Amino acid sequence: GFPPIAGAIQWARFLFTRIKLPMIKFRSVDRLLQSEQGVTAKNRFIEAGIVLKEYEEELYTKWLDNIIKYLPIYLKQSLLIDAEQRPDLFLDDNNNNNNNHQQFINN
Repeated sequence: GFPPIAGAIQWARFLFTRIKLPMIKFRSVDRLLQSEQGVTAKNRFIEAGIVLKEYEEELYTKWLDNIIKYLPIYLKQSLLIDAEQRPDLFLDDNNNNNNNHQQFINN
């Protein structure tokens, strides 16, 4: 996978593509879309597309607002930490280099 927001946006785009394919086939036969059921199907397709696009834009906007809010805080955080103060972040407490207690962590 994808991160949660990217996964949700990918799902919305996939769903739109899945409902778009039959509509492309319907367009090749004019009388299908001109019938009462064809008009109803076309209108529902348009409505679903609008809802999915709004959902995607809402997810992106919320994600962007969150990033703008917290990014300066994250960028100010140090990549080096004191292993003695935060041993819970390390898997191996048998550190061979006892004089240097700063280690890199991978997120």
